[in-house]
Amino acid sequence: MSQIPSSSILIGLLLATGALPARSAEGPKISTGVTRSHTIFLAEIQSAQPGEGCAAVARGSICRSKVRVRVARILKDGYGQNLAPCEFDAEIQQENWSISPPTAWTARPVRAGLSYLVFSDSKSPLVSQFESPFGVSLITDKDDAVADVDLVVRSQLLSLGEQISVVAEALTGPGKPRSEYLADYAAALLRAGNEADTASLAQTIENTPDLALSDLARGGFLFALWSQATSSDPCPNNLLHVFVTLTARYLLADRGPQDVLDHIRRGILNNFAPWILSKQRPRQVFQTALTPALRQQFRKRTLELAAELRFPAAHQERLRRLLDGVDAQ
Repeated sequence: MSQIPSSSILIGLLLATGALPARSAEGPKISTGVTRSHTIFLAEIQSAQPGEGCAAVARGSICRSKVRVRVARILKDGYGQNLAPCEFDAEIQQENWSISPPTAWTARPVRAGLSYLVFSDSKSPLVSQFESPFGVSLITDKDDAVADVDLVVRSQLLSLGEQISVVAEALTGPGKPRSEYLADYAAALLRAGNEADTASLAQTIENTPDLALSDLARGGFLFALWSQATSSDPCPNNLLHVFVTLTARYLLADRGPQDVLDHIRRGILNNFAPWILSKQRPRQVFQTALTPALRQQFRKRTLELAAELRFPAAHQERLRRLLDGVDAQ
């Protein structure tokens, strides 16, 4: 029987151009935005000329910008079109949300020097896919989104155990914080495997510092975990345990921009806390999953948050009910 490569070796193979462990069939189907997309590429805006309507787009005009685009990398060519890096001229249309449904480019900055991940399901030429994608994501220095998308795409030929190993090592590795794309993938893996399969990934996530994920990824990770938990019946134990543990941790977090912390807390108190409090099993797991140290921190910080006047009464009540559950243990 052949030996499974270690996760370090697997990551090296995945990130090497075209290098993948040979397998006779694809790994298990993991559903995320990246895995569902047929075409993904990295596009750099070389130049941009906003049209006449762009200055007034906020007041209802349609903005059309002529851009010069360089496709720097093809990350996924799901239709086997032999797509390759290239340059082309394109026109981006942006519309005011109040007069028509938003497009992928609505409210996105368009200027020279910016780079975007572009997601498409079309078989049309790259210029058309760039002009009318179903999603775009601005590249910033706050996370390693391109590397994460590449890792997810290349991991699709691996077994579930190998995919879990690769993601666990990426979460704990050096470098920039990981992006929402790796977080979304980790949540899907927690749902896909049985308890034995996912135990190591769950432990890695719960032991990984919050700042291993970018600000955007932390909020997105909770939503992805919640979405996976609410769409599976029964919800896998490890998935539920990770969700309630991170819900508590992110509620207590005090490192990072205040607006980001508040945004994550609002998401917890508007969506996740009511679900935990209204469902017997999530409520029971929340009561038992927290470590003694986290339980003590939760008790102290929750009382502080519940006393802050900037939180509406409904949020304060949910904080107190969460605390009552912890104190019941």
